[in-house]
Amino acid sequence: MIRILCTSTKGGVGKSTIAQQVATTYLLDREGTGTLIELDDQNVDSRWMKSSKIESRQIVVDGDAGFAVLDLFEEFAGKSFVLDIGNQTAEAALAAMGRNGLLGRFDLILVPVKDVGQDVENAKRTINRIREDEPAAKIALVLNGLSRKTQDPNDRRIRALYSDVFDLGEDLNVPVLIMPGVEGYGLSRNFGKTLLEIAAGADALIAQLREQSLILDRDGKGKDARRCMVLVEVVAIAKEASTWIKQLHGKFDELRGADQEAA
Repeated sequence: MIRILCTSTKGGVGKSTIAQQVATTYLLDREGTGTLIELDDQNVDSRWMKSSKIESRQIVVDGDAGFAVLDLFEEFAGKSFVLDIGNQTAEAALAAMGRNGLLGRFDLILVPVKDVGQDVENAKRTINRIREDEPAAKIALVLNGLSRKTQDPNDRRIRALYSDVFDLGEDLNVPVLIMPGVEGYGLSRNFGKTLLEIAAGADALIAQLREQSLILDRDGKGKDARRCMVLVEVVAIAKEASTWIKQLHGKFDELRGADQEAA
């Protein structure tokens, strides 16, 4: 059983993207199935995952995060899942899980950041809030959305531009993981699958899209034919992104101590 919490008290930090594309695909890769739970009344960011093997669920808060959390753990007792909570819901949900000793039931807690400044301040507050109730929690900062296509934490440019993120990691003894930005990510949602799933079936998808483009071209539908070829590029991008995602999956194994557990 694997449980991962992806959380932030600030919007726009890549939380849902990391939950969907990295954390839940980790469950899919390690266990053959994955469940993503969004603790939110309004935004259900995973509605697009209609053709994915990942099950997406929403737990309605309705102004009472405490009981929403209890409902969640009752329904998913004994099961693996990724929990995505953020923005206004995060503060109350983290407090409720802390009161009930539930933060310790997560194998890993991910706190995404995209930039310095307010992102770092909110990440610091989130981590300290978690550690108030669960000092031994396994937490990682996930620096994501970078234009530089490397995951090397010692890359000179990344260290310079995001020094505050790495300083926070050192100050709080939290590792910093890196996920480069994915060009054309929005278009990948047309497939209804995660990037990792698209990459797994890349050859068949490319052949299908090329055939569709040819048919549309012969029918004089140039715009639709072009769109098919753009999607071929998106599949190629997904293949590149899948290597970054798998690299993070390996880091998750290390942080969880999965190798020791297997031994």
